[in-house]
Amino acid sequence: MVKQQYEEQGTFPSKYDLEHAFKGHGSEQVPATTVQLLADRLTKSLKRFLTAKANDIPGIGFPRFKQPNRWHSIQLRQYGKDVYLHEDQKHLMVPKKLGHFLKIKLHRPIEGTPKTVHLVHRVDGHWYALIVCETEPLTSHLPSGCHHPDIGIDVGLKSFLTDSEGNTVENPRFYRNSQQTLRRKQRTLGRRKKGSHRRRKAARSTAQTHLKIARQRRDFHYKTAKPYAAHYHHIAVEDLQITNMVQNHHLAFSVA
Repeated sequence: MVKQQYEEQGTFPSKYDLEHAFKGHGSEQVPATTVQLLADRLTKSLKRFLTAKANDIPGIGFPRFKQPNRWHSIQLRQYGKDVYLHEDQKHLMVPKKLGHFLKIKLHRPIEGTPKTVHLVHRVDGHWYALIVCETEPLTSHLPSGCHHPDIGIDVGLKSFLTDSEGNTVENPRFYRNSQQTLRRKQRTLGRRKKGSHRRRKAARSTAQTHLKIARQRRDFHYKTAKPYAAHYHHIAVEDLQITNMVQNHHLAFSVA
């Protein structure tokens, strides 16, 4: 329906039309509200495609259909109705189609007003409940009354960053440290027959290594950024043209 309207009229269906088209397509395992939320995802993807096309942004094409093995999350829209945290703080109440009474380990207390919940299945085999909350803006430390100094940051390839006070942070190079392991696992994956159980097992092992690298990077970025955010008023960072920099084939890997 989306492609046909785009080819004939050059436009896409509205969010209301998509919600109406998805209505009634739930199943024994998927709540109806979750199916309707697909309209939100599809609408956002179509808007990104139109914006990229209007601004000649490379790398963003027409939204593609996702195979079942590429679908790893379920969104529950109405917190307090579709999903809510049990009073014992050890169970998450979800629709009966999804299990109704899920045992969880609460990572940290909920702050603010919960709005929606995303159930995400990671490649490590665990399910994660991401509870999106609405919080009040912080007013205890207004920018107008801040007396912290300013600082400039220069990012590089040899060192992760160098600030204007002469401090440097070394580049941990998580990807390069795991590159040999990834090469071995990817060669193993390439030898497996498509559709076989051994190929799925090899793909899962490769994805686990990528997940580990992503988590290492995220943890490092947060720990590096926190001291700067806590002790400085303005932080100036150079505006890099990454798209142009990766044209250098000798440094493209490190730049990316």
